[in-house]
Amino acid sequence: MKPVLLRLTALLLILAGVSSCQKTLEPVYPIDIPFTDIYLSGTSCTWKNSSTYPFIINDYEALERVVDCTEGEYLDIDFSTYTLMFVLGFTTTMISDFEKQFKQISDTEYVLYIDITVTGLTMPQSWRCLTRVPKIPDYATVDYIENIHY
Repeated sequence: MKPVLLRLTALLLILAGVSSCQKTLEPVYPIDIPFTDIYLSGTSCTWKNSSTYPFIINDYEALERVVDCTEGEYLDIDFSTYTLMFVLGFTTTMISDFEKQFKQISDTEYVLYIDITVTGLTMPQSWRCLTRVPKIPDYATVDYIENIHY
């Protein structure tokens, strides 16, 4: 091949590679979202006994509706980076296993899946969970689905 033809071929290959790198891939849903459970043990905080609660917590005012901390102490959450989700529920039988998954199912929709395995032993139990997730946009909707397995 002539040097000019080689240079032209190399230039075309480079341009093809650059243009293919600029394409953005559409996300494939559902996407598993990482989360961290927040525990009150070892803190000066306790659960409040309230029948009303926020599901999504994006500020300390909402957090104070479900958690009571000693004055001057509170959970250290950066609400500019994280969102908390608080969920509570009840079962009529003893809980033997409790698992969660958090998924983004579309650009604007998220779901917290709670799987509870119960025993046959009749023993009413309540459960609560406080979970920290990456900040959820204000325009997004978040639901939770509770599945009880016997």
